[in-house]
Amino acid sequence: MYKRWSLNAIAERFGRSKSAIYKIVKKWRRQGTIERTRGTGLMNKKSTNVQDANLIQYLEENPFETANEAAHITNFPASQRTAQRRIRETSNLRSRIAAS
Repeated sequence: MYKRWSLNAIAERFGRSKSAIYKIVKKWRRQGTIERTRGTGLMNKKSTNVQDANLIQYLEENPFETANEAAHITNFPASQRTAQRRIRETSNLRSRIAAS
């Protein structure tokens, strides 16, 4: 025979909140496991360093193009927002600055 523990007792024993223990027990009852579900968590990067570099190079050679146009022309694989983020992260290019 086994002893039934309360959620509070388990939470105290393992130094976790009662709600965390509740979620674990709930997952165990529904799925029979507490393993992470595949596909949850941080998404993988949607573009490679080469694709990022191609985007930046195109914009350096064509300073009056918008980020969205450059992403389309260079077949950048991610969203327009990601293209804008990569430009900001990996180059000195900024919007609304006159081209030299």
